[in-house]
Amino acid sequence: MAIRAHEISVAAKLGLPPPDRHSQEWPCEVCDLKSPSEWMDDYSRSDLNDDEKSVLMAIIVEAMSCILSLEMVKTDDAIRLKQFVLGDYALHKELMDDWANWDASEDEEGFPITPVIRNLVRTAESQ
Repeated sequence: MAIRAHEISVAAKLGLPPPDRHSQEWPCEVCDLKSPSEWMDDYSRSDLNDDEKSVLMAIIVEAMSCILSLEMVKTDDAIRLKQFVLGDYALHKELMDDWANWDASEDEEGFPITPVIRNLVRTAESQ
């Protein structure tokens, strides 16, 4: 399970509790340990490889979705998320497609962040 190794690596670098054998959605389990701003500061680190960035982006999107449901998103966080996704779109395309929930209609968008992600994907694909 390659993803598990990358999650363990991210946990070690960022001082997070590592996933254990019972962890199913580790990004969901740790997303509320920091604010989205703090997660994005971590994303900006130069010592993360692409696999670690992918894991961290999953945490960032999960954290943003949680606070969107509480209507607490900061404009600066939304701008930074857009910059990171557009800057590394090829790396995060699969994750963005998952969160865009393309199979759901506009009326039944599955997650609070789904409309935001759909707009990001459309922007990235048009560039």
